[in-house]
Amino acid sequence: MISRPKSTMIVSAKRRGRGHGGWSKNNPYLAERWVEIPIDIYPASLASRILTVREQISTEWVQDLDVVLAANDLILDSYFAKIQMERERDGGNTGEAIGARTTDIAFERTAIHLMNDNTRFQPTASSPFRRGNFDLLYNLCTQAAVHRILRQQRTNGEEMEVSSVFLRNFYVDRAEEYFDGDLPYGRADDFIDELLQTAPAVLRTNDGKTGFIDPLGAAESIIRMRNEVAMEWKETMARVQEDHTGIRQALLTDSMQYWGGEGEEGISSGSGMRVL
Repeated sequence: MISRPKSTMIVSAKRRGRGHGGWSKNNPYLAERWVEIPIDIYPASLASRILTVREQISTEWVQDLDVVLAANDLILDSYFAKIQMERERDGGNTGEAIGARTTDIAFERTAIHLMNDNTRFQPTASSPFRRGNFDLLYNLCTQAAVHRILRQQRTNGEEMEVSSVFLRNFYVDRAEEYFDGDLPYGRADDFIDELLQTAPAVLRTNDGKTGFIDPLGAAESIIRMRNEVAMEWKETMARVQEDHTGIRQALLTDSMQYWGGEGEEGISSGSGMRVL
């Protein structure tokens, strides 16, 4: 983008015409009038803005990944606390079986509340889509954790084991629902929640192996791997500004040439655009 030449885009806006500016849309004698507005496009300036936004998001994600780590550590504690409450409600200390769940969720959703608490008293303003960015980050961490576990199992020759087949089928069947496209907030927690509420069962693989599936063990593996992903990504995000140093130098050189008069030549005209 930095190396792209400067150009000019012509934007045409309707000034008068049928159905515009209060004029009748059925008047065949009313001629349309357009005004053309030239807009200079300076790609290096756009690149600089992109870098600034990327640095802001990376700075926020360093903080938000700490929130992911904190929320991650609370999931299983909340899950077991709910199980204990239901056991006490249904059977007390008599050893009776646990009945139906009192709620529709397996654990308390703490991530978004921790993020709100973390940003409430920060000295600088957040980016416009901070909450959406955090939810995307949380979702990507979860998906990356599942991918890493499946790759490790394949590398270790465990891809046909019952536990690996179960996790792969569970993820593939729900990838579109929880990880693809435009999604509501909280789908990462929803994925872990459904996994925790899946009942243990017997699974028979295509090669004839039979065994019990352990949804709780699979959830623990994902949570543990998600911690590793979050810590690695935090280190990567902390280096973004440093990684931009070379690009910033190229931008500075280009800007000096432009404002020194060398960039005034060769400005090409872009295709016109009409705005009604």
